[in-house]
Amino acid sequence: MSTSHPNRNKFLLGFSAVVAVLIVAFFMWPANIQKDDVSGSIGAVQKHHAPQITQQDVILGGESVKHQQKVLSTDFLADAAKLRAIGARDAAARQQLAREAASRWQAEARYAYDRANAAARFSGQAEQMQAKLADLESLAQKSALNDQEMSQFDTRLQEIEQAANVAQAAARLNDVEQSMSRINLANAQTASRLVADVEQSLNRMDADIELAGEEQYLAMMQTESRVLNEAEQSQARLGDFAQQLEQRAQNNISQAAANEEQIGMRLQRILSDVEIAAGRTTANKAGMMATESLNARLGALAQRMNQRVASSREFVAMRSQRELDARQK
Repeated sequence: MSTSHPNRNKFLLGFSAVVAVLIVAFFMWPANIQKDDVSGSIGAVQKHHAPQITQQDVILGGESVKHQQKVLSTDFLADAAKLRAIGARDAAARQQLAREAASRWQAEARYAYDRANAAARFSGQAEQMQAKLADLESLAQKSALNDQEMSQFDTRLQEIEQAANVAQAAARLNDVEQSMSRINLANAQTASRLVADVEQSLNRMDADIELAGEEQYLAMMQTESRVLNEAEQSQARLGDFAQQLEQRAQNNISQAAANEEQIGMRLQRILSDVEIAAGRTTANKAGMMATESLNARLGALAQRMNQRVASSREFVAMRSQRELDARQK
């Protein structure tokens, strides 16, 4: 991990670009789409029905938030503090931190593969991306990668992220929101498919957001390792990169909080529709077994969305706390 690769700058900008597209897609997509009836909208849902989701695909609640905080901010700030404390001639300390950065890159590459695989599946691109995913998995399983292999990994990761198409994921969630507000509980089968599509759309959106974060994290870790491994270091050079890490952490959290604030508002509206639908199933006397099954699905979806809204609020709260800390300095 001693030299840089030509795609680094592209990856460092990737996260900000993706979240900007996500926000635009969420709120510029026509909100007043007219549908003749609910069955018409559910017909579209059936066309987008996705393969069965595995436990590895979905990361919920605090675990997901904690990991996102790590790749967006926590590691960057911790490393910045270490870089400022390292003396220019303290070779042992520099080498130790370089090894830590390399180890984190390797571990995160495996996690990034999992997110890429989930994003490809949720977008329906897994079959088309099979060769790229296999290549990515092979690289992620290696104990160490040289510069050429890391460049290949980054390229594959970006290709899969682009194929997953975050704008389509956001638009799809907008579409199912329109249908959920008019869900037809008299047909439990089609209603269950709609619930599944809400779940799928949410999973796809989250996988795309996480994948974008993985791209920029891996690029920063590779750069950090290169800086630390350069033969002649100066305290100023280490300080400069520490400042870059701190700025990246601040920008990431600010952008993520703005993004999550908008997502939270959208999900809160869908959650209200889900809770109303769950209440209506109690009054539905036809098809008791099907109604109970649908009610369980709606309850599970409401719990999932409550967790996701709480995650959004946590990012917003983090931004507010950091702004407060900055003012108090």
